[in-house]
Amino acid sequence: MDWPQKLRLSVFLILSQAALARAQPISGNSPELDFQAVLKLVREASPALKRGQFLVDASESTSAATEAQDAPNLQLSNSIGWQKSASHPRQQHALGLSATLWDFGRQSAEELKAKANLDVSRAQLNEFGEALKARTARYYVALAASQAVMKVAQEQSKNAENKLSTVIAAYKRGERPQTDVVKLKVELGRSQIFLAKSQDEFFALTSQLQLTTRTFSATQEVVPSLRIKPLMERSDSDWRRLGEKWQQQTLTSSTLQKLEAGERVLQADLRSLEAGFFPIVGGSIAAQGNGSLHPVKPDFLAQLNLQYNFPLSSGRSFKRSALLARLAETKLAAEEERKIRSDRIIQSRIRLEGLTKTIELQRAQIQTLLDYQLLVRTRYFAGRASLLELTTTEDDLLSNRIELTRLQTSLYTAALDAAEALGGTNLENLF
Repeated sequence: MDWPQKLRLSVFLILSQAALARAQPISGNSPELDFQAVLKLVREASPALKRGQFLVDASESTSAATEAQDAPNLQLSNSIGWQKSASHPRQQHALGLSATLWDFGRQSAEELKAKANLDVSRAQLNEFGEALKARTARYYVALAASQAVMKVAQEQSKNAENKLSTVIAAYKRGERPQTDVVKLKVELGRSQIFLAKSQDEFFALTSQLQLTTRTFSATQEVVPSLRIKPLMERSDSDWRRLGEKWQQQTLTSSTLQKLEAGERVLQADLRSLEAGFFPIVGGSIAAQGNGSLHPVKPDFLAQLNLQYNFPLSSGRSFKRSALLARLAETKLAAEEERKIRSDRIIQSRIRLEGLTKTIELQRAQIQTLLDYQLLVRTRYFAGRASLLELTTTEDDLLSNRIELTRLQTSLYTAALDAAEALGGTNLENLF
């Protein structure tokens, strides 16, 4: 090996050592979080859930105020005045009670509308929660997958170190050539760089989690030392049962509930519009009196009021047509939402069936490569196999293990699609 090649090799090894020093393995004492713990952290820091709760509180107050409008109206007034010519002040007092007797459905329509708006607010709050849970689940799967890749990279780097130590000892005994030592140093540097990249990716995800959950202040340094509980490895029969269960479940989601509540709001608007064509009949009774500080006997007055607004234009018919159009559009939107979610469940089940078969083949391939790697290592140290054959086998094993992680991630992503389409009710059961 000439000196330029030695120089390039030295620079490469220095960079690989620096990368390894920059990405040290996560301590086993770091806290391990499962999905429920991560979801709790995200929920506590979510402004969307807080905003949704305020909307629910406002809708509850509006609904209560609408119901209170049906109560009778009691009025009490009293006034005292002086005149320049009078020796005593004069007072005037009145007590009145009024109530709506017949409004032909106006009040009930307003109450129905207020309750429907309350249902919309509650469904919207649940929708925020469902979306947050689904995003957190996908984020958790990405974290677990990144951690799994990092673990494979750590094992690969450790194996490269052990192999290099063994070959160096064999070289000193004169059993292996110096070129094998140099090539294994290059392989070690490559594995360390791959480890550094995988840890950087995992650290970036955990840092994002800390930013999302606000587990540190802006002046503190982010220390991404979290550990995620690995994804559960389910059998093919478990995934098939889950797919069949999802296929049989009824679609219930907050988005559909919000659309259905929106229909009730429009129906209440229609009832209110139709009731506006009829008069409002109200009654009132009052007692009033005038006198000095010693009031005279009050006078009583009873009234029956009739309020009638007759439309002079055809604006009412246009409003009714607009409400009917919006109602039809809302019903179609609900049907479309049901179809989209139903299609997602079917597609998810198809993907699950295909991925489970592929994963079984991938696991069998990895087991074959493990057996072959053991054979090649034995033959290599016995002098009957080349270093190229050994490194090729180990590279194939590494790529197949990473591919298995990718397939398992896709499997959970497909399952999350189905669980999310069903409203995310049983999404936690995946973990």
